[in-house]
Amino acid sequence: MTAALFVGAITCLTCLPAYSALLSVSATATLPAGSTALVTDFESITKTFSLVVTGGTGSGFATADLTLNGTTNEGGPLFVFLNGVASATWPTFMTRGNLAGDAGNINPLFSCTPNNADCTVPFTFGVPQVFSMTLTASVNIQVNPLVPTIYDTTAHTNAEFDGLLGFRTCSYESCGPFSLLSVDYSLSEITVPEPSPAALVGFSLLLSALATGAIGKAGECSWRRVIRGSI
Repeated sequence: MTAALFVGAITCLTCLPAYSALLSVSATATLPAGSTALVTDFESITKTFSLVVTGGTGSGFATADLTLNGTTNEGGPLFVFLNGVASATWPTFMTRGNLAGDAGNINPLFSCTPNNADCTVPFTFGVPQVFSMTLTASVNIQVNPLVPTIYDTTAHTNAEFDGLLGFRTCSYESCGPFSLLSVDYSLSEITVPEPSPAALVGFSLLLSALATGAIGKAGECSWRRVIRGSI
């Protein structure tokens, strides 16, 4: 197991961590002029992090610095699809955009703020918190075949995680004066190395032994020898 370390120092509600774009993904699709084909793109990325907050005692709250940029079809009858969705699975599942229609009075652009409960991250000082995050981005473009375009059309979506901000003593709905915290925090990316060829061969041999019953027979003989030796 290896880890890449990101460190930030937070002293105010609007400060950004020292490193940005810890995790990002984007999807882009271009429909050529005159084409009536469905053009799509889907991208996804997952990473696991270990969060440690220091500089205090007890517990507190922070806000994920997360941005989602979706796309919705505001072109009316000109397009069957001109849509895209961006999503994140941490701190809670969040999505913006629409794959099949207009915005529906929901802004396809979204950024976490400290007053959004879905973006709130509870923590305990000095206690590592391991979490995995998946970001996805997808787009669909298809023109109305009755009104093909005379120009190329491009749709783009993206999602980005830039760390944490807004460290405080209270959850979003109960913050008062003097609630901000001056803390240090680290985000270590945790990666599991790919298994070596030798390990894969050993695993294959183990599965083969289990399938043939060799492991079970050996275990049975061993158990009987122990019983006879104890009489």
